[in-house]
Amino acid sequence: MKGQEAQTSQKAEELQAAHQQLIVDLVERYIDALDASDKREIIATELDSTEKQLARVESLQSRQLALITDLYEIQARTETLRTQLIDSDNDANIALEKLRELTGDAVKNVQPVRLNFNQKPPESNVATWVDDAGKLNPELKALNHAVDSARRSITGYQAGHLPRVELQVSGIYTNTSINGQPSQLPYEVGTLGVEATIPLYQGGITSAKVREAQGRKGLNEARREQKLRELEQKTRAAYLDMTSSPARSLATDRQLEASEKSRDAMIEGYELGVVTIVDLLNAEKQLSESRSKQRQARYRYIKAYSMLYYQAGRLLADEVIKLNSWLVAGPATGKVDIAKETEAPTQRSKSLSH
Repeated sequence: MKGQEAQTSQKAEELQAAHQQLIVDLVERYIDALDASDKREIIATELDSTEKQLARVESLQSRQLALITDLYEIQARTETLRTQLIDSDNDANIALEKLRELTGDAVKNVQPVRLNFNQKPPESNVATWVDDAGKLNPELKALNHAVDSARRSITGYQAGHLPRVELQVSGIYTNTSINGQPSQLPYEVGTLGVEATIPLYQGGITSAKVREAQGRKGLNEARREQKLRELEQKTRAAYLDMTSSPARSLATDRQLEASEKSRDAMIEGYELGVVTIVDLLNAEKQLSESRSKQRQARYRYIKAYSMLYYQAGRLLADEVIKLNSWLVAGPATGKVDIAKETEAPTQRSKSLSH
């Protein structure tokens, strides 16, 4: 009975672990959809700027004021961006389909992340988070129950070698006769017995069950140790990612500002004839990369946040609502709310806080 109780507790913890894993998967797919949408937007912005430069170079070249090689170079870059835009648009749609697979609802677009949300470092120190992971992580707790169940099973199977005495009591009351007709004289029959069993030889069945339970216990202990080490590694990595994210985001902001100034300077330099069209196109490309890195720095913080709380067994309703507050507010129609879609299938589209 105690072994079965431990197995019941194990399955309950596995259910909790699956619930939190669902939240992690949702956050990751949402961020992937945002990243794909950003790439499409950034490429479209660069393409628009490049097409304007192309029109200008074509006008200058028609008056023989620009080199034909510059015209060819910017035409090639324009066609490359158009191809990339097609691919990025397809990637963005695929990312939305992955969200649809997880939520069961059609997703047309996603709300972007606010670039100015407060990226707080983790509360407490890394040792506290590692300790919480060892105590609260549902997967590890499930393995603890699995070890306990196997240990109790060993004791239960070993008892098969011991003599057993059973007290058997039974009682029968009837008011019908043998043919099923009502009887005028209802009666009761009671029995009381004692049965003693002394096991002598069962072909090694009991010993085999004991060895099987011992092997299962050893396997679960090994899995628990492996999970414990994995938890510590992932918890420390997520903690370090969260700690360094504010500085990383500030650096990407400065990088974007510098890239914008560099691009503007290249445009002026090209107009003055002191830089080539290749330099200008490289500046545009660097600006696009800086925009992408700025947003990815925010996404990295969100992923580290969800992973840290997941490893510590604390990725519940309040934390999901906090993640949702970092999105740009907008109309709900056609949008996915990451604080939703994480309840049981029968309550889809309801927030965890409900």
